[in-house]
Amino acid sequence: MMLIVCEKHVTNGVKEIDAPHVQRIINLKDKGCLFCNQKASYKIFEILDINPTLRNRLKVQKMLQFANET
Repeated sequence: MMLIVCEKHVTNGVKEIDAPHVQRIINLKDKGCLFCNQKASYKIFEILDINPTLRNRLKVQKMLQFANET
């Protein structure tokens, strides 16, 4: 999965993907932000071949972070 977003919607995009990776994009013509259709500045994607142990660790960290926020 990959999302294309503008600078102000990076946080929204990161929240949509488990174990997200963010990369600034340059020279991506005619691509609009998924949320507002403004010019995109970042792509947010998930690496599918991530080590299962690392994937589980990231999920646990995300759950702990969520628990601490509530």
